[in-house]
Amino acid sequence: MKTTLLTQPSRVALALYAIGGLMGGACGPPPTGLGRTAVGMVTEEGPGKNATDGSIVLDFAPGEAGAPAPGTFKPGMRLTYNVVSASVAGIGSDWTPDENGAWVNPKTGERFDRSKKEMSGSSHTLEEYNVIALDEKRCILMKDNFLVNPTFAAPTASGREFKVGTPGFATDIWANPESLKRLPNIVGKDRKIVRGKWRMGQKMTDAVMLSEAWPSSKDLYAYDLATGLMIEYSISGTGHPTALAPDESQSTGNTIMVSGWIVGARAVSVPWATEADPDWTKSLHSITFSGQSLFSAQSNGAGATPQNITVKFTVKDRENGWTSLVRTDTVTDAQGQSKSADAPMVTSPWSIDPLWIAPGALARLKSGQIIDTDGLTKVSVRVGQIMPGPKGQMLDLIYGNAAMETHCGYDLTTGMLVGLQSYNSGTFTRMNLKIQSTD
Repeated sequence: MKTTLLTQPSRVALALYAIGGLMGGACGPPPTGLGRTAVGMVTEEGPGKNATDGSIVLDFAPGEAGAPAPGTFKPGMRLTYNVVSASVAGIGSDWTPDENGAWVNPKTGERFDRSKKEMSGSSHTLEEYNVIALDEKRCILMKDNFLVNPTFAAPTASGREFKVGTPGFATDIWANPESLKRLPNIVGKDRKIVRGKWRMGQKMTDAVMLSEAWPSSKDLYAYDLATGLMIEYSISGTGHPTALAPDESQSTGNTIMVSGWIVGARAVSVPWATEADPDWTKSLHSITFSGQSLFSAQSNGAGATPQNITVKFTVKDRENGWTSLVRTDTVTDAQGQSKSADAPMVTSPWSIDPLWIAPGALARLKSGQIIDTDGLTKVSVRVGQIMPGPKGQMLDLIYGNAAMETHCGYDLTTGMLVGLQSYNSGTFTRMNLKIQSTD
């Protein structure tokens, strides 16, 4: 069956903080060849339809797939990981097509120019997993990435993706403790399950470590045996060289290494989480927004040009407590050239920035109220003023830190998100969207 990776569209969307991904930015798919391909994937029918989990535990014990969620984890839980990654230069040279190149591929006749392999750099991010739906069939995670850079005033949003997993395993983020107890000890060349002490924060805990290795990649995950929480992970993968000259039979591609460890676990305050969806959402087919954005690859905004944006959300499925949609971003540049990209997404009352909020919950919010503050990303959620909106009076909810800010306007009568303004200094993105139509 065909599968689709749940990830934000890349530069086609020009770092949009689109509705349903308000805190997210542009990010391409993860590097190929890293780890198990099932992680973060769903079938072509969309989230919640025959979802595969991708947990390393289920690689070793597929019979445990029906295990329930550990009692520790509930909707509204946020797990944050500190993640570092780097690219290490491979063996040999890089060969790029060049009609005047020194080497001719005898099979194709193409010419290539030789250059030294270079590492592509390193990064430091915070991976934030929000549990926005959890029942006896599946777990929905909203993963937000925040880039940490000493030149930024605070971490900046750099991407969002939605992950669909089984309740007991949540695509590696946790594992049912009883399932972990039943795992055998394995010490092989390419597969290992080893129990012992593992550092979790400032203390040591009883843990189980699982690892798998393939010719060009390796995964390692460690879980706390008492709660099932994933404590730490490490993945690495080596790419293939673009071309091989006769004297470089041992040439390899660059090796990408990623390592992450838990730094935060807490329940997030979501005042509208227990409210039922407004009645109008039951017959909703799509919502379309339009507006403008400015995007620059330079943090100072150099070279930024305005572009027109249309963002359409089309409902795919309505589930118990959450709705899956397809988001289509269309960007039109100054020359009138348009590009579009689709991405699956999920909205839920447990989302901190959903597509709609129950009007009753909006009415209870007070201007100046602080809804939530995250000590790691420094992002606060606060209530702004009531102001005129496209459909009537709207309430401004503000999400941001010292490096970025997003204003979400919710119509007080319907609870619908009707306006959005955002700024991110990390990718120098400014955007202004207003609702255009619904059907």
